[in-house]
Amino acid sequence: ISFDSGNTVREIKATGGSLQSLTITNDNNALAYVALYDQPSGGVTPGATTPKAVFVIQKNQAIQIVMHNVAFSSAISYYTATTYNGAAPLTLVYVTALYDS
Repeated sequence: ISFDSGNTVREIKATGGSLQSLTITNDNNALAYVALYDQPSGGVTPGATTPKAVFVIQKNQAIQIVMHNVAFSSAISYYTATTYNGAAPLTLVYVTALYDS
């Protein structure tokens, strides 16, 4: 499943599951911080909710991360920001996720 980051919390999967891999493309001229949450998108408050993991992607770069069955018990959501667990959204970040139910 693939998403443009937009400026809100995005839900990869509405229920629990295992994340296999992520491909993240940052089409910005700034660092992108991609925070993963083990909660539905409606339960995440950017900057206040503690993420399960945060990845930093350099400007104008793409990375692929093999996750090896990282389990999420409630849901799989993410948010892209301008700082670590920040509240200011960053658009033009594209996430492709591979997961198991």
